[in-house]
Amino acid sequence: MPTVEIPEALSRYADAESYDLTGRTIGELFEQLWERCPDLKPRVLTSRGAVHPYLLVMHGDQRVPHDSVLEHAVAAGDRIEIVALAEGG
Repeated sequence: MPTVEIPEALSRYADAESYDLTGRTIGELFEQLWERCPDLKPRVLTSRGAVHPYLLVMHGDQRVPHDSVLEHAVAAGDRIEIVALAEGG
């Protein structure tokens, strides 16, 4: 099963730090995640269904391009991490 890890910045919208989910794409994993944590969805995806620009999605140690996150293939044992970027000036 792939694992989706939730960043500390979004942890108040989830009831766990990580979730073992089933699916062939990150989009399928996210659909299961939204069922468990519906308040997390608008913090991760825009109203158009794209990942917010202040977040990165990592597949293992590789950054997944924003334009292909939901279609990105995953396999059993993979680690998907949502990373909140720091803002400031």
